[in-house]
Amino acid sequence: MATMDLYHAASEMQRAALLAAEPAEAVRRHVRRVTDWLLVGDTRYHLTEIERVFVVAIGQASMAMADAITDFLDDKIADSVIVTQSLLTLHSPLSTIIGGHPVLNDNSVQAGQRIAQVLGQAREGDLVVCLISAVRKHIDRVKGGGLAQMAGQARVLSLILSDVVGGPLDVMASGPTTPDVQNVIVGSNRQAAQAAVKRAEELGFNALLLSTFMEGEACEVARVAAALAKEVIRFDQPIKKPACWVWEAKRR
Repeated sequence: MATMDLYHAASEMQRAALLAAEPAEAVRRHVRRVTDWLLVGDTRYHLTEIERVFVVAIGQASMAMADAITDFLDDKIADSVIVTQSLLTLHSPLSTIIGGHPVLNDNSVQAGQRIAQVLGQAREGDLVVCLISAVRKHIDRVKGGGLAQMAGQARVLSLILSDVVGGPLDVMASGPTTPDVQNVIVGSNRQAAQAAVKRAEELGFNALLLSTFMEGEACEVARVAAALAKEVIRFDQPIKKPACWVWEAKRR
């Protein structure tokens, strides 16, 4: 395969991976509304039985995820807050705070207070929708199941876009909703990697997803990649040429 063809193929695989993890589409793939029913995975919410909906969106992709959820619940949302790192992505009609990350600032404190204010209104018969993306433990009041606790007797639905290697729920977004709620992983690094493998196969490669648990220094991971490349070139192992392997890696 010509060098320029390889550049094109790599670009196509990258595009497929990014589309698989695009925040708004990730939400829309997992959420539907049919008249007065909200369908999320195998769970059905009868909206006529839900008094009010409260939306809390936290993280890098929070604005896009919130934009998608308002398509389904705009007529039911009583109050909401988005905590993000940038206003450049979308102009949302929902209340938005630019939080400090990774370094705390006054806005981070304000964000925690505003989240508590929104969730403090929730009662039995209400639905709290939490949209979580790539957040670490920087808002003390919402980590470790804090969102679910603040929601009181309301039902809690958490839609999670994960960038965590392996994707354990107690690590994603520092686990702010994991106790006693419906948690739905709408997008992850693994899904992006699988999309890249699929596109590689469509382009004619023998493709393999090696691992979604790779961690380490970039130079060390690169040495492993180079060794695998030599193995393919010389012995057609672990897959035959034209070969493509994909892994999810996180630099330490």
